[in-house]
Amino acid sequence: MASITLERVPETRSQWLAACRKNGILDPKSDSIHDRSVVLKPGSQVGNGQFFLLRVICLRPKKPFLNNVSLSNEIVPNEYLSDAREALTKSPSFQACLEWLKTPDLSLATPQSQRMGAFVLLFQSQRYTRGLDSADSSKVEFSPISSRIRSKVQPKLESRPKTPSTPTPLRSDRTNHTVGSSSVDMSDMDVDMEDENFSSPVFTNSPLTGEEARQANCIKNEQEVVFCLLTLLRAVCILVPETECAMWKADQVEYTLDDTGGEKIFSAKTDINLEYGHKKGCQVIGETKKALRYAENDGGAPVKAQEACQMTGWAFKEPPSDRKLKQMREEKSTAQLIFLSQGKDELYVNSGTYGADWLDYIRGEQSAALDFLRIQEYGPYELRNPKHFEEIGTIVLAIAMWKSKKE
Repeated sequence: MASITLERVPETRSQWLAACRKNGILDPKSDSIHDRSVVLKPGSQVGNGQFFLLRVICLRPKKPFLNNVSLSNEIVPNEYLSDAREALTKSPSFQACLEWLKTPDLSLATPQSQRMGAFVLLFQSQRYTRGLDSADSSKVEFSPISSRIRSKVQPKLESRPKTPSTPTPLRSDRTNHTVGSSSVDMSDMDVDMEDENFSSPVFTNSPLTGEEARQANCIKNEQEVVFCLLTLLRAVCILVPETECAMWKADQVEYTLDDTGGEKIFSAKTDINLEYGHKKGCQVIGETKKALRYAENDGGAPVKAQEACQMTGWAFKEPPSDRKLKQMREEKSTAQLIFLSQGKDELYVNSGTYGADWLDYIRGEQSAALDFLRIQEYGPYELRNPKHFEEIGTIVLAIAMWKSKKE
């Protein structure tokens, strides 16, 4: 994550076009991530231009509720949300969680807390995750395609990332050049901004005190956040017979995007994935961080850019079936990707949608029109907030119900 130096990510098509040109991509409608003239640097030095050429738009984030009304039906079909709400209303352990969250500083060793069942481990883990330090490492590695020289563009200077990782050269026989690698200055865009300004909320966490702080200080590993998210997902799904078979795994699945010659453009690993024995591939993927999503004054751009890479690799490796893709072309419909992201004890749900034209582009095929992967972020769902906890529990269970159905 630290190797991507964007200050803001485009939220609209016009912002994307302007950002491309300001970062050395002179013909963004024609230039492709697959062009041999495009330079792709190793993971520790990835340029912003590489991200823009994925053609991803991160729509303006949405809070969990608008005027106190849930937005969950924008993520999951209503029929599954209704079933999930009913199931959780009837669950004694989940209702005990909501009651305990009204006084979350109480001991977890009381008879009241024991009624929460598996959720006790979740809340214990949350106490640890709140004290994690914020240092993170990148899980996105771009391949150094050294002989790709863009004659049309003068490369710009790029600041060195704060915490570089050691790249694994995949094409070490070529000489590195850079394209479109400068940071984005969104305040200087010569573009009509009627559709919305760049603005992402910044959230900060509260300091820990007492015993919680003493426990948290010794926790330095991001795996604690993985455990926290995995516990929530599993604890919710075992409450309902039809989702008991949901296999939430902490496998670091690696997704790669390859060029038309079969060479790797980049690889991106995920922390969490949902699988079902009767369905192929991953149904949901997820990412965890030790830091809050908006802990730095960067609009969450490094995290969002990493997630865009992960979702792009996922769509490339596990595209819709031929039948579904044919339907998308005929009806101009879209496919949807669900991505969960947790930073400390805040959870976000990302819904990514794309059409057949974007998938053609990512595959290196001829696309009929300029299209994008559009990512809509919902959150934060604060796991210490009873209302938020009830809503994210409902969403998780509804997603598991939805994805368990055979196509």
